[in-house]
Amino acid sequence: MNNVTLSGHVGKTPQITDFDSGSKVCRFSLAVKNHYRPTEPPMWINIEAWGALAELVVSIITAGREVIVQGDLAIEEYESKKDGKIHTKPVVKLNKFDVCGARPKSAENSTNRQRRKPSKTAAA
Repeated sequence: MNNVTLSGHVGKTPQITDFDSGSKVCRFSLAVKNHYRPTEPPMWINIEAWGALAELVVSIITAGREVIVQGDLAIEEYESKKDGKIHTKPVVKLNKFDVCGARPKSAENSTNRQRRKPSKTAAA
């Protein structure tokens, strides 16, 4: 079974990318603390949601919100722009989420419906 559940605070406000095929993806990062070593800085985990779930994420989640995410863990490869080497990174493919606590004051007037075009290397 490939299932991971994480709790943390959202980094930047999630953005949605629309593809020509009609697919949508939303990406955001989650700061996850190590409860066994609370003085260490948090780990930043990339989260990815597709389709209708992507739309729901951008309508609810803003930077600073505490959320619980559940999804499948995947390892993705990417080419470094600095040295051209292939690297890997963990990504959680979101299945469901819950928002915890009150909305942060700084997010009251912000919009999270920022759309951007996919890069030429992005695939649906």
